[in-house]
Amino acid sequence: EKKMKVRFLFLLKTQALNLKESDLPVTRFQRHGKLEKDLSNFGLYNKFDWWLGQDGPMRITTEAKPKTVFAACGTARRVYHILSNFTDSKDKPIVVFSGNDVHASKEIKDLKMLFQIANIRHENKDLFESWLGTAPCGLADHYYKHREHLMFDAIANSSSIHKKSKFVLAAWSKYFPNLDQLDARQRLDKWVHNHSDLVNRTSIPFNEWFSTLAKYHFLLSPSGSGVQSSKVVEGLLVLTIPIVEQTPAYIDLAREGWPLLLVPRWEEITLNLLHDAWHSLSPRLLPFRNNFLLNNTAFFSFLTSTPVVEQRLLLDEESNKQLSKSSSNDVTRALHEENK
Repeated sequence: EKKMKVRFLFLLKTQALNLKESDLPVTRFQRHGKLEKDLSNFGLYNKFDWWLGQDGPMRITTEAKPKTVFAACGTARRVYHILSNFTDSKDKPIVVFSGNDVHASKEIKDLKMLFQIANIRHENKDLFESWLGTAPCGLADHYYKHREHLMFDAIANSSSIHKKSKFVLAAWSKYFPNLDQLDARQRLDKWVHNHSDLVNRTSIPFNEWFSTLAKYHFLLSPSGSGVQSSKVVEGLLVLTIPIVEQTPAYIDLAREGWPLLLVPRWEEITLNLLHDAWHSLSPRLLPFRNNFLLNNTAFFSFLTSTPVVEQRLLLDEESNKQLSKSSSNDVTRALHEENK
């Protein structure tokens, strides 16, 4: 009876936000170690005219030239050869490369060739090329699968930026511990070790990840094998600001309206920087989450827009201008509680 009551309350909360998996910004999916061929649960994919995986076309809905293409990173040459069969070059389609860790620099020649006939966004943009846009890394379904209700519950409970009791979270490599050998993570680990007064370095059980993350103002989010991390979107879904090192991809996203704290190097994180960042970025978190991350239409519009263009869909202008005095007090209070 108690479990039924908890489940009922959960359904009330999630229905208030109309949360369901098909609305989530999932850009990486893997079921039982194999790519899912039935995309019906992933509403974002179904908005594209074509979806091309690494092993061949998985979904082509039109025989005419597509306007939108979702393709696995590393397939630029194959996409070019397929699209070049269409002689009409008046309108360039948009090709979004995502879904794995292949860096843009590994296929840059093919991408430049493809750019002659298509506009491009690439999740793993690791070089400064103005013609190449960035596709944000969304959720990876293997991180939350079978725990959707816990994620939805944390999102539904994250209704205010003023309810947070903790400061900066450092938690990574639980799923892929071998990534700790990466330079970016080793440098960050060293910095965290020397700043235990600011940061809580901990390991969090999978079932407690989202509810714990929601308590923090900031999340340190180092890159893994790819350029971006799905932890960025996970943090933003519960109104936690991701801290990331400056890369071409994150610079693009910040320029296009994403509420991220970018640092040139981890060593440049200071208490004053965190105070200022929370003061300026936190008022944007709730509208960004509700109007963009929980709205596949808006997320799709961003993915298929011409790269490096101001995105008016992302943020409520009034929310951007709001700088609540209580925001800085929230950070100070959280830091005081952590140091007790």
